[in-house]
Amino acid sequence: MAGPARLRPARRGTNLLVDVRTNPRVTVARAVELVARAAERGYEVRRARRDEAEALSAAISIGFGGAWPFEVERALASDPPNVHVASRDGRLAAFAAHDGNNGGLGWFGPAGTWPRAPRARAWARRCWWRA
Repeated sequence: MAGPARLRPARRGTNLLVDVRTNPRVTVARAVELVARAAERGYEVRRARRDEAEALSAAISIGFGGAWPFEVERALASDPPNVHVASRDGRLAAFAAHDGNNGGLGWFGPAGTWPRAPRARAWARRCWWRA
């Protein structure tokens, strides 16, 4: 019988803590403005629905991989879902999740923008404000 497994660190990570509560660029009014600007460019920015879990998880798995699909699935299980998406012409452009693995602690992420889509800031701000 083999001995106990030896663990070795694979890599170290750093968490970034940012207090956005007093940042004038992170307000509900700014989020509404950015969602409207995204809409003018043909993007729909909204909260993801639970019935989208399989398709969203598959798209994130292909586009980003790692643990992100699992984290997004957990965030989708919250009530209401803690995932927001941006889409254009029926194709996902970006997603942002919060409180997936660390529910209730205010953790943001994962979030990503697919390379084929221009970056839109609205989806992230919408997620921050849990609109």
